[in-house]
Parts: sequence; C-alpha cells; structure tokens
Amino acid sequence: MSIEPPDARESVLYVKDEGEPPGPAQAAFKDLVPGRAYNISVQTMSDGEVSIPTTAQYRTVPERPLRVSFEDGSITYNSFRVVWEGPAGKRFVNKCFELNYGLCYTIFLLSEFDKYQISLTGMRRPAPVIKGKESQRILEFRDGLEPGRTYQVSVKTMSGKVASWPTSANVTLSELLLIFPFKSAFMINVSTASSSTRCFES
Repeated sequence: MSIEPPDARESVLYVKDEGEPPGPAQAAFKDLVPGRAYNISVQTMSDGEVSIPTTAQYRTVPERPLRVSFEDGSITYNSFRVVWEGPAGKRFVNKCFELNYGLCYTIFLLSEFDKYQISLTGMRRPAPVIKGKESQRILEFRDGLEPGRTYQVSVKTMSGKVASWPTSANVTLSELLLIFPFKSAFMINVSTASSSTRCFES
C-alpha cells in the first residue's frame, strides 16, 4: 500500500493477510498535510508476483479557521459584518535520522484549502455563503435579520468537497428603538423580536 505525494512518515506500507479467508486490511499514513488530496494505491503480492494497483483519491480534513469575530461598530438593529482569520499551520516532528546523536527536524505545514463556507444559524434555512481563499475575509449580513435577536456565525475551510470543523461566534443585534411623540406620552418599541412594547408618560 502506497501514498502519493509521499508526505507520510512511511509512504509505503506492507500489511499481512490475516484470517482465512483474509478480512479487510487497514493501514495508517501519518503526518499528512491537512486538506491535501492523496492517491492511495493498493497491490497484492504473492510468490514474488505483484498485482496491478487499485488506486483511489482521498483528501485529509483541512485545518479550521483560527478565529471568528465581528467588526467594531458594524452591529446595528438589522445588520452586522463578520471577519475571520485563516487556519493556523501544523507543527510536528516529521523525520528522524540516526546519526551519532540522532537528529530530528521539525516542519511547519500550512493547511491546503480553496474556499471558505460561512453559515448563519437563527434564520430559516439560509444558504451558506462561499468565498474564495484569496478573497477578503469579511462578510456583511443584512437580509432578514431581526432586532434584538442572537445569531451564530460558523466559518469552515473547504478543500474540494471536504470541510473542516467549524469555528463559530455569536452576535446579538441592537434593539430597535422607535419614538412616537403623541400628546403627553411616547412609546418605545424595545424589541420586535419578541413583539414587546412599553409606554412611558412624559
């Protein structure tokens, strides 16, 4: 069993058949690049004969965005702007060589992905928004939002059709204040989300 590109700690693995008849074989490739597409090839060996490889492509899960927040001053009663940071790299010891003292080196890999998926919960089945990797990491929501309501924004990275775990944050919109002077009283609509009103005598 082999993997291409050969990023794994061991990129060629040999797995013995076990049982009669032999059951499903398993092997683990470690230290792969997050979000990268890999071709896995499997061949059987018997008496020195090697079969034609069977190959399939799989992707590792990309790293998720680092942080989601909201632009200062952008939160109103019917809109807000969300900003996010790209994924962090992955740091690990990749290769070791046996020298006089033994030598290992550490590599720092950035996650591979091609787009972001931004979702808003709290509305009726809103379609996720897709933004390219190189586009500006900011997005404004303003359609169908209700004053005083709390929404959750989740951002994922996507490599092909494989999505990362989400990074999420909550935002609460400002309440809508409407003042209607009428004789000696005025009315303030505190929140349309709960359809509540209060009246005060002046």
